[in-house]
Amino acid sequence: MRILLVNGMDPANPQAGGAEVHITEIFSRFVARGDEVTLVSSGFRGSSRHDHHRGIRIIRTGTRETFNFLAPRLMKKLDARCDFDIVVEDINKVPIFTPLFLKKPVLVVIPHLFGGAVFRETNAVLASYVYLMEKPIPRVYRHSIFEVISESTARDIERRGIDPGRVMVVHCGMDHAAYHDDTARR
Repeated sequence: MRILLVNGMDPANPQAGGAEVHITEIFSRFVARGDEVTLVSSGFRGSSRHDHHRGIRIIRTGTRETFNFLAPRLMKKLDARCDFDIVVEDINKVPIFTPLFLKKPVLVVIPHLFGGAVFRETNAVLASYVYLMEKPIPRVYRHSIFEVISESTARDIERRGIDPGRVMVVHCGMDHAAYHDDTARR
């Protein structure tokens, strides 16, 4: 299977966090079973345009601030070359609205959406942008399947108008080898 993965940042980004760990853990396993995974993400100071991480091919475009404007063109160009079977869009800041640019099945991964809480997190201008960008999600992604990480996120997106029959809750796993009870510290 050829998978196009879209996320605003990749694991090498100095500002990467939980969303990047989450997608890396999932999609490196797809690579291990023989699938091809291409991640489109934003660039950052010192990054190269092309990279690989745990078997995932990474192609960067723009910056965090310009990614949503530049990614659609790159995605269309890549799809013309690779003919992806599925697009996975991780919405962890603002959506890119991949169904508007690619006529492929889209799986949407949502850790959470901000809603009105964004106005407590950042300045009014940026908060308004994020808040308004979330509004069209139910309409634009109406044919997509949603994978969320908690029941509360499922309830949130269902209240926003997402068909509950299109929402799957998949709890985040844990790497027990890396994170374990340290009995020596008791």
